[in-house]
Amino acid sequence: MKTVYALGYFECVHKGHKAVLRQTVKLAKKLKATSGCFSYRIEQGETIRPDRLVSEFAPGERAILIQLCGIKTVYLPRFSSIKNLSPNEFLDMLVRDYGAVGFVCGEDYRFGKGASGTVETLAEYCESRDIAYKIIKTVYDGKTKISSKNVKKKTQK
Repeated sequence: MKTVYALGYFECVHKGHKAVLRQTVKLAKKLKATSGCFSYRIEQGETIRPDRLVSEFAPGERAILIQLCGIKTVYLPRFSSIKNLSPNEFLDMLVRDYGAVGFVCGEDYRFGKGASGTVETLAEYCESRDIAYKIIKTVYDGKTKISSKNVKKKTQK
């Protein structure tokens, strides 16, 4: 099935995440494809980076929050199953195995082994293969970047 994927962790589905998800739905409609989200889940004892927040929502709850933004299909494989893929291997997998015809992510999105892939990597990959993509600019609340880390800080006050 032809699918446009939102890419990211989406640990709490804040306003910035919603911008990515809305644009995914919009691009999918334009391409006559379905909207999807490809994220991952972190199992007990797994770590990504010391500064990476682990979602306080269970994978099923995250999937529901994502679907409430209009996304039809949500994939949340174990992080350990994708963490050693190079950026190109990761994108190749999405195209080959998941029917990706487009991607949407935030401008700070990183992917692939060691988070070595950037939005520039994604753009180069897509442009060389005629795959649609959209990079969403960071969303701010005044002068404060809306991020999971900042949302968590605000809610803990």
